[in-house]
Amino acid sequence: LSSATFSTLVSSDEPIVAERAMYFDYHGIDGGHDTAGATSPSSAWYLAEGYTAEEFDSYILLMNPQEEKTKVKATFLRADGTTLTTYYHIGAKSRATIKVDDIPGFESCEFSTKLETTSSTGIIAERSIYFNYQGKWAGGHNTMGVNEPQKSWYFAEGYTGY
Repeated sequence: LSSATFSTLVSSDEPIVAERAMYFDYHGIDGGHDTAGATSPSSAWYLAEGYTAEEFDSYILLMNPQEEKTKVKATFLRADGTTLTTYYHIGAKSRATIKVDDIPGFESCEFSTKLETTSSTGIIAERSIYFNYQGKWAGGHNTMGVNEPQKSWYFAEGYTGY
């Protein structure tokens, strides 16, 4: 799989926890990020953050682990309240990458994303961002989407100093 794009299903006879670490050289930016795996496909995914301005590149990563192709409705919600809805087709047992920076009108903005399959087929969705922030910090981060909004969220770590 050298220099290949792929998705992964990890399964076991016993309950396990799985995460995926990725190390990269993205246009001269060295770094790494990881995310916990999803426990099952879903027909809806929400991604709270995206940014394409300055030297930030945002990607939506989709996996279709099903035996049939699926159509995904992607609604991008801009910080100014406007939205854009577009559709993507993902083949059976395959993956797709959406570079949001390449979507007309999204070259320089903040956004969130809602993904819905138009059939009963479930998918997996993640978001990756790679950046060079004001020439001071360069790197990347990734997160798995969530299946539905909730009233409460807990975060085990936070830090505001340097």
